[in-house]
Formats: sequence, structure tokens, C-alpha cells
Amino acid sequence: MRGKPFVVACIPAYNEEKAISEVCSRAKKYVDMIIVCDDGSTDKTREIIDKLGVTVKRHPKRLGKGAALKTLFDVAKDLNADIIVTLDADGAHFPEEVTYLLKPILKSNPGADVVIGSRFANHTRGNVSTLNYAGNRFFNILTYLLTGRRLTDTQSGFRAFKRKFLNDIIIHSNGYEAESEITIKAIRYGYKIVEVPIKCGKNYRASKLHSFRDGLRIFVTIIKTFLLD
Repeated sequence: MRGKPFVVACIPAYNEEKAISEVCSRAKKYVDMIIVCDDGSTDKTREIIDKLGVTVKRHPKRLGKGAALKTLFDVAKDLNADIIVTLDADGAHFPEEVTYLLKPILKSNPGADVVIGSRFANHTRGNVSTLNYAGNRFFNILTYLLTGRRLTDTQSGFRAFKRKFLNDIIIHSNGYEAESEITIKAIRYGYKIVEVPIKCGKNYRASKLHSFRDGLRIFVTIIKTFLLD
């Protein structure tokens, strides 16, 4: 990576009319370009993002967070982004903390390939519900038992990636399990992963994650990715 890296923020969005404008406005200060994937929103998200001066990709119907991430990654790679940052559109992440995620990639040679913004690195829970916190802990332990790698927030959606890493892996998941698939593949293939502490903002709406259904998909994805990939 020579000179100033080209940093692209990728934001998957589904019915995020309350927060998407503020998230993009704050993120613009820390990245060179923003791409939003409207994953079949049925509220005013579509109209709002058209006025934000960001690059927009659309799914005609809701395909899932993983599908939105795949679309975003394809666009970012086509644009030759050096670093791709993912963050949620619901206000749960602080865009100002993008700089925390970039440092481990930029400060050393070679730098990190994957940086995970951990809500729990400092032994805090922030605004994470008890159920989601317990689920995250379970998947952290499962990841450790399978791979031997201790991580404090395997489900975080606030991440930074080198383009080479995203070029090298194939993502199959279409739902919330995509983050787990990416994490397991990064560990299995020997990429350098670093966690950095982040704060946890207050969501502008209730979580779209269905605890049992999505939890089961995440569990199956972790096992399947570890055994087959």
C-alpha cells in the first residue's frame, strides 16, 4: 500500500430512515468514499440516501445483510479501494471511531488484514441487550474451541479489511451469519486479525436480528465454515 490509502466505507441498510443520514454525514469526514446498499427498504431510506451524495446500490427486495455486504464489497473492489470499512446504518457505531480501525492496518508492516471493532474488549456491554450479549459470548467461545483464537466480539459489524483479504475469500452467507463466516475464514487462512475497543451507540430502532433463527444460522455457519472451508 503506497501513499495515502483509498478508504471506502460500506454501509448495508434496510429500513434505516431515522439514522442513515446522520451516519453517512459523520462517516464522510473519515473516509474517501461511502457506498450504501439499500437492501430492499420499504420506508424512506431510498429517498434519503439519494440526497446524501453517496454511491448507492439497490436490491429490489430484501436479501439479507450478508448479501448486501457482498454487493458492497464487489463495488469497493472494482473501485480499487485499499481499505474497506463496514459499519451499520442504525447508529449503533460511532463513525468517528473509523480511525481506530484504520490504525492497525496502517501503522505496521505488514499491518493487520482484518480489524474488528469490539464492543466488549474493555469488559463493558454498552447498549447491547442481555440476550444479544449472551449470544455473542456463546459464539466467541465456540470460535475459540474450534480455532484456538480468542476474540471478544465475533459478531461485530464494525470492521476494516485490506482489499487483498476480500479478494482472497469467497463469502457465501446472505444473512447476519456473514460476519462469522468472514471471521472463521480469516482465522483458518492465517490472516492477521486485530481487535480494537469501540463504544456502542444507541440503535434508532429495534434489532432486526431474530434471536433463535439467526442464532441457529450463525451456529451452523461457524461449524460448516470450520469443517468445509
